[in-house]
Amino acid sequence: MFIPKCELPQDCAAFEPKDEPLISLSEYFGDRILVSPQYYANGVPGAINYCSLRKSAVALLEDALNRLPKGLTFKIFDAWRPVSVQTALFNRFYDELKSKNPGWDEPRLIAETKKFVSLPSTDPLRPSVHNSGGAIDLTIIEIHNKKELDMGTGFDDFTVRSLTLHFEDTDCRIRDNRRLLYRVMTEAGFTNYPLEWWHYDYGDSFWSFYTGKPAIYGGITEEDKK
Repeated sequence: MFIPKCELPQDCAAFEPKDEPLISLSEYFGDRILVSPQYYANGVPGAINYCSLRKSAVALLEDALNRLPKGLTFKIFDAWRPVSVQTALFNRFYDELKSKNPGWDEPRLIAETKKFVSLPSTDPLRPSVHNSGGAIDLTIIEIHNKKELDMGTGFDDFTVRSLTLHFEDTDCRIRDNRRLLYRVMTEAGFTNYPLEWWHYDYGDSFWSFYTGKPAIYGGITEEDKK
């Protein structure tokens, strides 16, 4: 049954660190998936031209891939993200909201920004989820023409239309496409962030919140990767 939790995650209550390397999705999957780093393509400061996940998360992604119907595969928009990129994305959306809502004070601006872009953190025990290496942004495409299935919005469309359940009662085609992505990812072991149909987590603070299990991934810096 398609009923993702709709509560917004808070800081996870427990953390049991697990030391796992980041794995390049292009190197691991080859042409079985399409890796298309969107922030690099869009010139976001500090953005990287590859996508990586923690080792166990990669295994779950392969499980999810194997659950897709024949003729379909994944397109990956983003995965592990440097703190500098997280900061650039947070500031950009914060400034956009501030420009559109001049009456909002700073606490409200931060709260509203955090609904779609996590607060940047250099604390390895409280990282933003993409900095942990456990979060991934993706969609489903047709293998033969690389066309994305219609999900109702594009990636990073920070509006109510991006809520995972938004089209449940209005468009059965979009609903079924989102349900397919949700089913294969959650059956593999990921959790979905309910404000973003494209965002899934394993081992990070969002996953901890929705599963009730301790988070296992801390933050990863550029130095940690060397």
